[in-house]
Amino acid sequence: MIRDSILDNLSNLSVRLQELESGCVNMNELGLGSARLSLVNALEGFRSSRYRLGQKLSTYKAFFKASQGWMAAAKAIADAIGCDERTIRRAIDDFERVSEVPDVVIKALQQAGFDPAARKNAGVISKILRMPDQAAEMNPEAAVLSAIQGSKVANEADCGKSDDATTLLSPEKRRRLAVRQKIRTALTSVPAEQKLAELVAAIEESMYLEWGQVEPVTITITPHAPASPNFSRTTGELAA
Repeated sequence: MIRDSILDNLSNLSVRLQELESGCVNMNELGLGSARLSLVNALEGFRSSRYRLGQKLSTYKAFFKASQGWMAAAKAIADAIGCDERTIRRAIDDFERVSEVPDVVIKALQQAGFDPAARKNAGVISKILRMPDQAAEMNPEAAVLSAIQGSKVANEADCGKSDDATTLLSPEKRRRLAVRQKIRTALTSVPAEQKLAELVAAIEESMYLEWGQVEPVTITITPHAPASPNFSRTTGELAA
């Protein structure tokens, strides 16, 4: 049902964007219509490739001369896929974060089944960006394999620190620990004053997209330490 609603919205989005472009872009600029069409087409499968979505958004945004015009366009795009403007901004930011990765390496990542712009793959991208560009471009498959293996080893090392302590927890507390670790990883690059807003936005979108919930929910959040004798205030996790 949600998918059908999105498709209905996309059918009208192109017309809405053309209306918003008036006065905000050079209507005679080459590539505008193609950029708009490519973006609308990418939105239909926007969850399948964050890199492709961010790329199309970034390309289309570049045509706007005034930020106010782009803000209105971003809201129209967000409304069409059932999210908010923050999701649109984050998708562009995630794409631009990997824009320095050589195209041949991006292609190798995609062939290996990795979405270059997905935040869960930030560790792989970080290792690629530390490689000399020439070496990565000469053998992109080897560069990608090395980055994937290096990131995997680093993640296993981090997880291994709390394995022994984790076995002492109940299934419910182990599940909560796993969720908390993923939240920490996802928010690593987000400024402290923006972390709560990012987390709330992600929860709102998950409730809509994954659970199909549309009614607002009011809750009270009370920060507290995990109920564990081995909790470390220094690391925010179980002590080894």
